[in-house]
Amino acid sequence: MTGLGQGEAHWTVEVTNGAVVLRPAVVVPREDSWAYTAEHRAKVERAHRDAEAGREVAVSGSELSRIAKLPDDEMAAEIRRRQEEAERGEKPSHHL
Repeated sequence: MTGLGQGEAHWTVEVTNGAVVLRPAVVVPREDSWAYTAEHRAKVERAHRDAEAGREVAVSGSELSRIAKLPDDEMAAEIRRRQEEAERGEKPSHHL
């Protein structure tokens, strides 16, 4: 019993001291591999620490859409402003 459930299984194979060792493996599609890089995992860990420390900003879907459409420099300024407001414990204002 592998504990993997139904479906296709992937394995890594290793020979150690004359024994063949099979271990279950997870295959990540190439287009998703960026999410498993050390750089991205560090960003996710930092985001978790920020959220746990109360350094988070909630935005509605419409606000996120508006911010995403801003030119890069305006988007960066908006994000910085919201981060500073959150650090001061202020509720977000809508400057732009």
